[in-house]
Amino acid sequence: MNRLDLAARYLIAQGVMGLVWWAFLLADTPVRGWFVPDETAWPAARSLAIADMVMFCGGSIAAGVLALRRHRWVGPAGWIALGSAAYATLVAVGWLLDPVNHWLGLAAMAPTLAMTGLAVAAVAKEPRT
Repeated sequence: MNRLDLAARYLIAQGVMGLVWWAFLLADTPVRGWFVPDETAWPAARSLAIADMVMFCGGSIAAGVLALRRHRWVGPAGWIALGSAAYATLVAVGWLLDPVNHWLGLAAMAPTLAMTGLAVAAVAKEPRT
């Protein structure tokens, strides 16, 4: 498997896992408490769900599929996913200011941001049709 295919598969897996993560949070499982500072913060977190599922998860899946097809729109889709990952990482940084200090969100998002950046850089510069 070459670098482009590996990056594309990473982006697809990242998007799917993001959707699974949101499903756990929206279903009110114990996982929610690991990432959301407290129940008073849940409405704010929930308000990010649709945007995150469309822009980050959907953008990641779209970029991955477009990369596998060597499509010319892979770059824009990838940059949307990367920008969404950056936004989510900044939200996680903001949650560190909460007295409860839920660091797990940042621990999950910081490597996600780095890996998304590497994957997008790999797929965006490849020749496409």
